[in-house]
Amino acid sequence: MSKDKIYKPVYLRRTAAALSIGVPVATFKHWNSDRYKGEQPPKKPFGKTYMWREDQLHAWFNRNHAAEIDTNSENMSANSAKEAKKDKVSK
Repeated sequence: MSKDKIYKPVYLRRTAAALSIGVPVATFKHWNSDRYKGEQPPKKPFGKTYMWREDQLHAWFNRNHAAEIDTNSENMSANSAKEAKKDKVSK
């Protein structure tokens, strides 16, 4: 008889949560502030500390911000290519 695997959710603190989705901690902190106008990431209070479930955090990020990050990285790589081209010309 095989044992059923029990799923235990992984909870992350602020720094680990920010690193998990690849954004600066300051950005993640802003997304969780009352001043942020968009949908906040789902969090769970543990006493005075808030923690984020990793699977829910990634789902929230993909719904709300993944396209922005992709667009920014494309712009950054395009700018890097332009700068590299300028360096070659100036040499």
